[in-house]
Amino acid sequence: MADGVEEDWPTEHLPDEARLYRRVPIGFYRGRGGILDVDGKPTVGAFHDEHHPGSLSTNWERYATPEATRLQGGKNPQSNGVVRLVVRSVLQIDRVSVRHSPDRANNNRAHTDIEFPVDQALQVRTELRERCEIELKPPRDAAG
Repeated sequence: MADGVEEDWPTEHLPDEARLYRRVPIGFYRGRGGILDVDGKPTVGAFHDEHHPGSLSTNWERYATPEATRLQGGKNPQSNGVVRLVVRSVLQIDRVSVRHSPDRANNNRAHTDIEFPVDQALQVRTELRERCEIELKPPRDAAG
């Protein structure tokens, strides 16, 4: 803040090697038969945003940590896991783009959108699941 006026966060270029974090509620860690599996990758449903079907919110590592991402939103944020995606890998998916989009309303400078055509949503979500890595597992005691 300069002279009592809030500074606007610019949209910045994302390097190919930049890491993006996605918060994943514990309910998306289901294995075969619906059994909770906090050691595995989350289900494809973890890569869906019901309010924005052609995009997916993530946090850019430049302005967010996995721990801070875990605690954003949800009814029980301590039970969330966090997955990591690398921009270069995301951009290898056909017709997908990545855009830094700071969210002033929610005080989130790290906010970054992964955008794709709505008619390819399931395919993109499946590929994002395959390309993600586990950054933080949900706590085991949160499963109970």
